[in-house]
Amino acid sequence: MKKVSRRTVLKGIGAGAGALAAGSAGRVLAQAQPIQIGALYPLTGPTAVFGGFATTGAKIAANRINAAGGVLGRKIEIVIRDDKSQPAEAALMARELLGNGTKLLIGGYLTAQSMAVLGLLTEGNAVFQATGTSVNAFTHESFHPNAFRCSANIHMIYYAYAKYAAAQAPDVTRWGGVIVDAAFGESNWAAITGGLRKYHRLNGRIVEFNEPLRTKIGATDYRVQIAALMSQPVDGLYLGLVGADYAAFVNQAAPFGLFKKAKVVLETGAGLALGKTLRKSIPAGQMSFTAWHPPTDTSQLGKDLYKDLQATGNATPDSQVANAHNAVMAYARAIKAAGTTDTKAVIRALEDVSFDTAGGHFKYRKQDHQLMASTTCFWMEGTEADPGYVLKSPATLPGEETIEPATPGKAYVEGT
Repeated sequence: MKKVSRRTVLKGIGAGAGALAAGSAGRVLAQAQPIQIGALYPLTGPTAVFGGFATTGAKIAANRINAAGGVLGRKIEIVIRDDKSQPAEAALMARELLGNGTKLLIGGYLTAQSMAVLGLLTEGNAVFQATGTSVNAFTHESFHPNAFRCSANIHMIYYAYAKYAAAQAPDVTRWGGVIVDAAFGESNWAAITGGLRKYHRLNGRIVEFNEPLRTKIGATDYRVQIAALMSQPVDGLYLGLVGADYAAFVNQAAPFGLFKKAKVVLETGAGLALGKTLRKSIPAGQMSFTAWHPPTDTSQLGKDLYKDLQATGNATPDSQVANAHNAVMAYARAIKAAGTTDTKAVIRALEDVSFDTAGGHFKYRKQDHQLMASTTCFWMEGTEADPGYVLKSPATLPGEETIEPATPGKAYVEGT
């Protein structure tokens, strides 16, 4: 690809939720029908902030591709649909896109929405790169040959997270937690407890866990869970809440002294997105993780993405920006390699796509279409200075170190 200026790349980022502006009017790109990529993300509801990050990342990728000449003489067009944080809406929007001939999809910030799309891929003859779901089932018992996971899975993320926590805070061995009463909540808890057991055992320590407290997505009152945690003999917390729910819990728990009691607080990886809102309210002892950490990103695509993100006025390097960006870039490379947008050809090409990009090297494991993604973990400290937090002691763990065996079509059980 030829060198492209940020001014050219960002032209069109502010376009509506439908199409992106072409790089240069009147050229070949304007003569051919665009290659449409359907983007299914929450733009309303409790996880809307992450949908906003993802669509920004997708738009940046499309603008950069188009400014460099497009793919097969055609521009990339991102067609955005709001899944409203609901699986039924995700299925409805996916059907609309498929009915309009859009066969290349990205999205699925949460598991339920991703699973809703899986059921439509065979009938719709479509390809789907899920950029947010992390539940193990997606690439195990629910594996679909037309679907790819463009992010680390729960096992990879939480074993990296646990390894980091066990090394950074080896004396924190009594844990309590709050999880969402859903498949991803239970899977997250199984993974983080399995990882902590493994790495504390390697360090010669025994770790204990209380039964996790459960809640619903969108809950507004956490006093029951807070009171229960205050009564438990714990020095570590796992708070498996997402988006605005995490912020609400933190604001309600702080006056009770919960974060003075806990030496370490682990959350679901939303820390960077929520940090600028919570600022000084970020719990003391909070750890977090991300798939993309710009200060340690040496890839040119990663550096370009961060510059483009900053130029939009939002410098928060949330992993959803990188995941959606990388999925669009992967489609572009697969289409170019295949020489066509035919579904089967694109799937075969995606299995062989390999390039350096934001967050590290991009390569799918062919057996189960799981991305070999790295995870960067760190301590977070709140501050009033922008962006609202300081990251301390970051460490990046390669996906190859924490990925579980491939078992497409069969369940993977933690600890096996």
